[in-house]
Amino acid sequence: MFFDLFQPAKDAWGCAFCVGTGFMVRRDLLDRLGGFPEGAVSEDIYLTYGLMRHGYETRWLNERLSIGLSAEDIAEYCTQRARWCLGTIQVALLPDGPMRGPGYTLNQRLHYLHGLLHWLSKPFLPLLLIGPAIYWVFGVPAFQTDHVDFVRYGVPALVCFWLHSAWISRGRSLPIFTEAAHAVAALPVSIALASALLRPFGRPFKVTAKGSSRTAMRFNRNFALGFGAIIVANLGGITWSLLGPDQPVEVPAEDLMNIVWASIAIILAIVCLLVCCELPCPRSEERFEVNRPTRIRLERQPGPLREGATLCDISAGGARIALPHGLPPPVVGSLIWCEFPELDPLRGRVVRIGQGGMLGLAWEMEPRERRRLIAALFSQAPENIAGTGDLRRALAGLWGRVRNPDGRR
Repeated sequence: MFFDLFQPAKDAWGCAFCVGTGFMVRRDLLDRLGGFPEGAVSEDIYLTYGLMRHGYETRWLNERLSIGLSAEDIAEYCTQRARWCLGTIQVALLPDGPMRGPGYTLNQRLHYLHGLLHWLSKPFLPLLLIGPAIYWVFGVPAFQTDHVDFVRYGVPALVCFWLHSAWISRGRSLPIFTEAAHAVAALPVSIALASALLRPFGRPFKVTAKGSSRTAMRFNRNFALGFGAIIVANLGGITWSLLGPDQPVEVPAEDLMNIVWASIAIILAIVCLLVCCELPCPRSEERFEVNRPTRIRLERQPGPLREGATLCDISAGGARIALPHGLPPPVVGSLIWCEFPELDPLRGRVVRIGQGGMLGLAWEMEPRERRRLIAALFSQAPENIAGTGDLRRALAGLWGRVRNPDGRR
């Protein structure tokens, strides 16, 4: 949503900003600023607004021009978000930043305030998840309403919000999953926010680790303990409100409202708890789904390349090929030549044979050929990111995670 929707919209207002890698900056303007700014841990957005102050804008190219590594586990994901939060606040507090410095338009300041409010709103999400438990322990309600008013006013507003989010995001925003994505990082970001308010420039830069190996399932206990505590607290509160010795026979309207909200918090916490079970990711190479016709030839069968095969996916290290009908599968270890657009036929060794004649290949090529394959893969930009969300598939995947948390087939 951020790259496909927010940034193009901000670009239309002249307020798109640089985000990490995959950008170019004019060297003469960089020299004019004295190099990359070092006053904040988020030097990318600081650079953007430093150039804005001198009358220059960052332009967003709304197409996929680069593919690379991102945070690969929940801990690094949260570390990255906490750093972005800290950097956004630091830039806002700097004397030459968009909230204090001269030379910025009202429009530019408002767009920066939009990003600032995004981070300042994070602490409310953990509070909403533990709000029912706070009510049962301390008697402080999260909402001054009953279930009738919530159904009358709250539910329509919530449904309209979900429909609007799905429409404006072109299907990228999904109920439960979008909230869970924010909830996972909400507590670390809230801690970073509190640290920034007390000592905004006291924390060093911490890079996001990338490229780590993950051949087995990992369970992040630190995050799981937090979401597990939310589940236990809300379940305990519901049980006490229904079965407690001093509770009235008929559940009060306030308690009924709280039970509904506690149930929603439990669902979100369970999804977040499942996220803490990180599935194995044995492949180290970026793999692209292509599903295009190709021609192949077994090395032990000289002659022209044979039509009818399908190249299912490909990476710089190997590929999956569906054999044409009637061609007997080769044995593991056989060599196969495969055609890929704009390249000479590629040579690969069969490392596995799946059902229906699906072959797994590992390329055997010279360094020069490998460089050409990498250039072809990453310049033709096959689509490797879902364009829209699919709630049914997402729910099916969630159920699969519940039934098979270790990711084994």
